[in-house]
Amino acid sequence: MTNIVHPRPTDFAHEPLVHWTADGLFAAPWTGRPDTEEPADVEELSARLNQEPAHREDITLALGHLLAVRAHCRRAASALDHLTCRRHYADALKECESALFRLHSCEGADAAALTAWALGVHALIRAQTTLTQDPTEARALAAEALGRLTGPQTALALGAGADALSALKLQQETVELEDRLLRLPAEVRVMTEAAEQAAESRLNALNLAVRALRRRYAQAFAWAVGWGVLNLLLMAAAPINALLLPAVPWSIPCIVALPILWWATWAVPFRDGLPFFGFVRRLRLEAIADLRAAAGDLEPPGDRLAAEIGPLLEEGAQAERRLRQFYLFRLPEQYETVWKARAIAEGALARLKGDWVADMIDAPAAPLREVMEETERIAALIGVRLAEP
Repeated sequence: MTNIVHPRPTDFAHEPLVHWTADGLFAAPWTGRPDTEEPADVEELSARLNQEPAHREDITLALGHLLAVRAHCRRAASALDHLTCRRHYADALKECESALFRLHSCEGADAAALTAWALGVHALIRAQTTLTQDPTEARALAAEALGRLTGPQTALALGAGADALSALKLQQETVELEDRLLRLPAEVRVMTEAAEQAAESRLNALNLAVRALRRRYAQAFAWAVGWGVLNLLLMAAAPINALLLPAVPWSIPCIVALPILWWATWAVPFRDGLPFFGFVRRLRLEAIADLRAAAGDLEPPGDRLAAEIGPLLEEGAQAERRLRQFYLFRLPEQYETVWKARAIAEGALARLKGDWVADMIDAPAAPLREVMEETERIAALIGVRLAEP
């Protein structure tokens, strides 16, 4: 009887395996690993390996199956649709099972380490494909994979550490991303409500400051008018006296009081050590200063909200894209929250659209920022509103 000897493939020497699998066997759309050199066409590799019988105490064929696992996982990672990903992961699972069958007949530390690696990757791939149906079960499988991949390693199984990191990310990062997306609409709503309340409070404060300004201007005007009326009365006393009662010199006290009034106006402190007109001027200057202090930064509230909420929405969009990759492009509806958050933000921005506009006496409304730059225009300011200029 003639014995048929099958040549053992030599394509899977240990050094190339260590080189090719340094970043692990598993890959997914979310791993972000760059394309690397492939040992051979994966279909041709699988066909060749399936024709080979099991060789006891020889792990060369098992290494070939592990390289096929790697190739299928990378094809799944580069796919752009759910069905293609699942098909390649199914092929990777078959190659994992073939590698485990080969390793069952092998002995030694390398065989034990490769067996643990293959079992861990098998559980990790199952976790990835289960995530869309049962996230809880998927995380349990990822925990199982992590336990197997963090066991004793040899020089041939150094890539198991990278796969362990992938299992940890699948277990933990998905939870973090899901929580972030579920919280996003509430966080945006809190920010928009705070911005609207701040804008309303700012508007009330501005209008209170405008009313205070007008009261002080009215007070200063009343003092100035009163001083002018008193001067006119004192100066008109002599002509009136000559017309009405020329025989009675009742205008003499008024004539004497007029220079005394002028002297007191410029020389005698009226309020807080200030002369009369210094006090009247201070009323106007303090009113202007108080209004400018109340105005502060006149950045439109819509622009401020957009600047604050923009990064939050962008982080949410990045989290959604990242989680969509974890779910192999079929994100559950409850985690599609970015559009809800964006709608909330757009509604608030529409309500806060516009600039701080000053309504003026006998003049068109103008941006408050421009009015505040010219002192002579401030006196004509009668109110502030949020609107288009």
